[in-house]
Amino acid sequence: MVAAIIFSGETDPLVFILYRLFLTTVLMQLLVKAYNMSTFIDPADHKRLCAAGMLSFMNILFATLALTFIAPSRFSIFQPCIPCIVTALSMLFKLEKIVSLKLVGIALAVAGAFIAELWKMGPSDESKELNVPLGVFFATTQVFSMAGLQIVVKPLLNKYDTTVVSAMYFVVSTFAIMLLVLCRIDIIPPNDFIFNGDSMSWLALLYVVIFATLYSFTAINWGGKHLPPTVTTV
Repeated sequence: MVAAIIFSGETDPLVFILYRLFLTTVLMQLLVKAYNMSTFIDPADHKRLCAAGMLSFMNILFATLALTFIAPSRFSIFQPCIPCIVTALSMLFKLEKIVSLKLVGIALAVAGAFIAELWKMGPSDESKELNVPLGVFFATTQVFSMAGLQIVVKPLLNKYDTTVVSAMYFVVSTFAIMLLVLCRIDIIPPNDFIFNGDSMSWLALLYVVIFATLYSFTAINWGGKHLPPTVTTV
């Protein structure tokens, strides 16, 4: 919802993602240095770290793109699908035991999302949707990316400090968005890099960086270290 403030000014979504990932990565690296954490990652884990970084990038990229085409309320209904996908992947790769209590938790999460969607209060925001089928495709890709991230990153969380894991795979994500923006730099209006002078967009970006990225990813990775992927995503 907060990101929609930035998009309302017709700013290129890639610029928003660039700033979001870059600023979050800087803050994560500062956090690692503040606590004198070692950033050494075994070379045997580099491929997994890169995969986690790309999945994190895809999660943020497709979430952002989805919000440019569909309403936040429609986008949010897809999020409870993540634990369902994680459960299927965990069963496929035999990463954890699926017990009835976990299934109940997933069912409650999905049911809660549907109830929230059916009984949502206030005026509908669906009238501003630009392309529902495309937005739904992006939202679907986003939930699969987030689910895949929880599976891929689990062995790294078991081996390294969670803050270090977050900081290192966000470096990969940041390089990915930098490359993408560089490929499109000729068609991105220069004013988009200053959000067309809109101060509210900068405040929205700051909120997203601190709460929706730095805190949320650090917290979910901390949970992922101590809990199975299915429970973490629920």
